Amino acid sequence: MTTTSTAFTACDSVIKLDNDVNTLVDISGSSSNVDINFDNKIGEFRVFGDEYVQRMQCGKDSSITIKGIATTAANEIRDLIEDWYFGGSGKRTFQLNMPSEAVGSTRYQVETLLKTFSFSADSSAAEPVMYSIELAPVGQVTRTIL
Repeated sequence: MTTTSTAFTACDSVIKLDNDVNTLVDISGSSSNVDINFDNKIGEFRVFGDEYVQRMQCGKDSSITIKGIATTAANEIRDLIEDWYFGGSGKRTFQLNMPSEAVGSTRYQVETLLKTFSFSADSSAAEPVMYSIELAPVGQVTRTIL
């Protein structure tokens, strides 16, 4: 088999999150990592006389984790997440465009709830403070080719 010539990096990916007035804000410049997990819910059973486990699929789920850089600017990831947690609740739209927003890229989009966010402040660390944000999707993640 020949080596692929269509591999891409995530360097130009665009990550967006709703602000408190439902406007998607580009948080790519203050985010450094996004993990999206897609899960099929699988149930198992075994009956008498059958030594093998049987499996059934019923339901799907997903989870999203974002690593972000703490900044002091408005409408960057720290500002959006802290406003979301301390200023209210409810669903917000998450969007990831890979490898960019150009024609042919893939867009993943879903309504989410803020499940957790955390950060650690270390007085001896030279690196910027990093945020870890976990979003819980509400409903189906849509996948669209731009």
